Amino acid sequence: MVLDVLRKPNANGRLLDIGANLGWFSLAAASCGFDVVAIEPFAMNQALVEASTCANGFHNEIKLIKSGLDTVARTCSLYQIPHVNIGDTHSVCSTSVDGEEMKRNFESKGYKKGHLEPLAAS
Repeated sequence: MVLDVLRKPNANGRLLDIGANLGWFSLAAASCGFDVVAIEPFAMNQALVEASTCANGFHNEIKLIKSGLDTVARTCSLYQIPHVNIGDTHSVCSTSVDGEEMKRNFESKGYKKGHLEPLAAS
């Protein structure tokens, strides 16, 4: 369905890909002539988006913003299960006791903490 919209004649424009993950939608849109702003906070995913952008020659079409989005600046942790749906993460941003409990819960289920820069205030 998304590709159908992107492929419409004269459908070129701009795509904002929030939580770009591995960049699938960004790459698809760029290949259909769209200018893309991809926002991705996870370092491993950023590297994959950059590699795919380079490999496909979309240097001018895709702008990657290496950050997360929030209404306040704060530091969060990303968790993922290694080797399972690589690039998919869950964020934990609370500094309360409940937040610490959520972190322990993720870790007890096999999730590993990833690296995330502080989120940018919008």
